Amino acid sequence: RKTVAGLDAARYAAKEKVGLTSTDETLWKSTRSKTITNNRQKEFLWKLGHNTLKCSSFWEGKPGCEHMVDCPSCRVAKTAEHTLTDCQSSSQEIVWRLVG
Repeated sequence: RKTVAGLDAARYAAKEKVGLTSTDETLWKSTRSKTITNNRQKEFLWKLGHNTLKCSSFWEGKPGCEHMVDCPSCRVAKTAEHTLTDCQSSSQEIVWRLVG
């Protein structure tokens, strides 16, 4: 379920931000693209697609990590989706300009 939700979020964001329409197959193939030569970037995309990044809920209940749960600017859960699509202080507009 998390992966399906991640794919839906990616598809919606790509359409909303830069007008790209993608299928699940296109999204998965893009994570293995030969133009992405950095393995850390590929790993990030894989984790993003599977909703396994260490975001908000991962840090809940861990002593000393309370500051990792919420976005300091927006005061909402610091999820990958929030950081990449909603947060105005994360410089996400630069990322989407590059995607476009």
